[in-house]
Amino acid sequence: MSLSNGELNIKDLSSSENNSTKDSLIKSLHEHFLFKNVDQEFLESLVNEMHIRLFNKNDNIIMKGEVGRALFFILKGEVSVISDDGENILNVMGEQQFFGEIGVLFSVPRTATCFASKKSIILTLTKENLKKLLENYPSVAQEIALIAEERFSSFVKSQDAEIKYEFSEELSLGISKDQIKNVSSFL
Repeated sequence: MSLSNGELNIKDLSSSENNSTKDSLIKSLHEHFLFKNVDQEFLESLVNEMHIRLFNKNDNIIMKGEVGRALFFILKGEVSVISDDGENILNVMGEQQFFGEIGVLFSVPRTATCFASKKSIILTLTKENLKKLLENYPSVAQEIALIAEERFSSFVKSQDAEIKYEFSEELSLGISKDQIKNVSSFL
């Protein structure tokens, strides 16, 4: 199995490579907490719709502000989430973790930039294929949605906390939108 341009569609493998790779991916995904209680048919359908992508160390996987077109599962390797200025690592994810669900499920631009901390093999699933698959598996859809809602809520809260209101050159207050809303108006 070789990856041309760093990407491989499972459907494009020869039948012997296909069966071996599919079995391996199904086994790996079955161990993922999202898919522990789903049937074999779902996992086979999931694997058939995925692409395998190889990322070298320090390769960007997603960029903040991009349109979210796919969900990513870390098969091997490590992925870091970095701050807007690129100076701080906010989170490190490893095997059996996923990312990219906020942009896909909420149709919002990517909320963070993620890069491969070391050589990584990532499974990708497009928004369209995910939607099609989840129509028949509401429990998996609910689990992904719950995690996405938690992560998106955390993101929104962190954005609110970072907003500063400038009142003059001499005075700059770092307060949240909620605190501003609670300030009584002068009538």
